[in-house]
Amino acid sequence: MTAPKPSKKTKSTKPLAPISEEAIRERAHELWRSRSRRSTSEEDWNEAKLQLEKEQAARLKGWRWVASLLNQPFLMLEKRVWEPGANLVERAAFFQIVERLSPVFEAIGVLLIPVVVWYATQSYQEQKDKQDQAVRQQEAIKTYLSQLTTVFLDGKIKEDKDLQSVTRASTLALLKDPSLDGNGKGQVIGFLSELKLIAIEPKKGEAKTQIVISLARADLSGADLRSADLRSADLSDVNLSSANLRGSNLSRANLSDVNLSAADLSAADLSSANLRGADLSNTNISRANISRADLRGTKLRFVKLCKTKLPPSAKVNPDRDCKELGIPTQ
Repeated sequence: MTAPKPSKKTKSTKPLAPISEEAIRERAHELWRSRSRRSTSEEDWNEAKLQLEKEQAARLKGWRWVASLLNQPFLMLEKRVWEPGANLVERAAFFQIVERLSPVFEAIGVLLIPVVVWYATQSYQEQKDKQDQAVRQQEAIKTYLSQLTTVFLDGKIKEDKDLQSVTRASTLALLKDPSLDGNGKGQVIGFLSELKLIAIEPKKGEAKTQIVISLARADLSGADLRSADLRSADLSDVNLSSANLRGSNLSRANLSDVNLSAADLSAADLSSANLRGADLSNTNISRANISRADLRGTKLRFVKLCKTKLPPSAKVNPDRDCKELGIPTQ
């Protein structure tokens, strides 16, 4: 009678590491900006999470293949060198060495336990804090956008000065909320821009731009404002330090006394913008257009320039920092 063949064990799959809320939120924001139709935040969130999970699975599969390939030389070394060498050592001597060292290993293990517990606790707490912050941010933005939509649909905000003042106050308060990160601030400004509340461009025959909600003195530090439409917006005395304004349209915007230190303005349109007294230290304005901009009181000494369109009065090499930025001049 033959013995039954052992059943094949199914290959267990290692669960993927959880995707951070920050990564999902960034991808959801990108999806929201790229859609031509309106979508709910839940749809964007679920699609972003699904995309990131698929990308993570693909990366993990690739890393497993690379790890298997790199492990082959070590397996060969173990088979041809270590195993024959281990046979030359008496087992008794080997176990005596292990027996003598075991108290040392035990002592090290006891000392490491509190360190491991502390590290695990800190990591868990940091992750929990980030998740709590993300929840608070989404709730704050959701409440604000709901109220703003109601006010906008009422149809009086473009004429009612008192309503404009209240909306501006609530907007500035939200932008100061510590739970808001750069993406959250970008969502708020993007929504205001879509509703044409930041500025309404003058029509033919009209005298000037209508500013519905002024963003003067707003805290937009670190804001993600890539490709934002901020034409003719009132951004005077705004904190835009470390903000990402790459590819944004700031033509004719009022940027007087604005803080743009360490901001990214590459490929931005700043033609005819008011940059009087602005702080542009360590700002990247490569490929940006600041022709006809008012630069009185603005220092370009610490600005990153490359293929930048400068006004004729600016006696600075527009390709001064191409080498440092790694941008070819030809």
